Amino acid sequence: MKSKNLSFLSTLLIFILVSCGNGKSTDSNKRKGYSAKSELNSREIISPDAKVLSVAVKVVDYLPFNYSSKGDIDYTSIIQKVLDNNKIIEFPNFPVLINDVGLILRSNSTLIFNEGSKLKLKSSSKELYTILNLNRIENVTIYSPKIEGDRKRRVNPQSKKGEWGMGIWLSSSKNIRIYNPIVTDCWGDGIYIGRADLKNPNDNILIHGANLDNNRRNGISITSGRNINIIDPVISNTHGTSPEAGIDIEPNNNEDVIDNIFIQNPHTINSGEYGMLLILDTMIGQAPKDVNIIIENHLDETSSIGFRVAGYRDKNEKNIKKITGNIEIKNSSWKFNKLPFKMESTEGMLPKIQFSNTKIYHKKDNKVILDSRFLASKMLEYQNGGVLFK
Repeated sequence: MKSKNLSFLSTLLIFILVSCGNGKSTDSNKRKGYSAKSELNSREIISPDAKVLSVAVKVVDYLPFNYSSKGDIDYTSIIQKVLDNNKIIEFPNFPVLINDVGLILRSNSTLIFNEGSKLKLKSSSKELYTILNLNRIENVTIYSPKIEGDRKRRVNPQSKKGEWGMGIWLSSSKNIRIYNPIVTDCWGDGIYIGRADLKNPNDNILIHGANLDNNRRNGISITSGRNINIIDPVISNTHGTSPEAGIDIEPNNNEDVIDNIFIQNPHTINSGEYGMLLILDTMIGQAPKDVNIIIENHLDETSSIGFRVAGYRDKNEKNIKKITGNIEIKNSSWKFNKLPFKMESTEGMLPKIQFSNTKIYHKKDNKVILDSRFLASKMLEYQNGGVLFK
């Protein structure tokens, strides 16, 4: 199959807006602590109703008589016992220290975090950890979890080993609702959505109003799941180890499932590499696969690359099947990136990817301008590669 080099800058007709940002991704240029606070403050906070609150078991009642409210004493084992033996749990209105064993959730449970609640990870040297672990469970609701990883408190801060320290880990779980999570400073991803076994991808997952800042690998990774809904996430300053994406949709192999993924109003800010990353080549194989994704109203500001579609790399595998399905990217705005859009050759193995109403903003000499390079000359090449801009 003839390969084409489709890596280039795509710039489309723009409505001009005035904004700020320089598109640089080095640590010195990270807008420290920036997570679109005014935007977050205007978003709906979904809380449990009074009936649920009235029957919640309070973690604070199980802490020692002279407990610390400073987040400096490890209470992991105590909290785990509360989770194991109760269905509705309310966390104390102050930070608690959790070690790198993490907390394992059970089916048919509800977790409630107060305004001052926080799970703060104790300094760790582990390459892999999970602070909230949702593995092979169902029917779980979590309200306003606040999670702080150990990125700033590593046992060996000079070591760069590992990239799998996760704030929230969902694997082979179903009927999960997570409202207004705040996840910062994790060694890997803020939220990871994968699978624990071949037969059971995640199913019927809702993540609403996430605020994910300064996580090292990705803000959100989706590697296997169906009926995944991510609504109104704000993901900022993702940087440290590849791929450094706000949201990364990247199955691991031909056995994964990426079906009925809906992402609405994602706001990615200042990612080290990608605001949004779509990599499907590892899913190509002998088993037929159907991929369906809709992404609406993606706003990226100052990430190195606003949106990347990775190509197909293994050209030697035989008897493989093209991925079918439907991928729609609607109403994107990519602002002040080094490259707004990048793709590699798909070798015709991916489903058609349709972008509609895309706006790209470019900044030069402190002025927002129309950058019309490749506006007309490259559209045919994108279409031939399976990507259509309308």
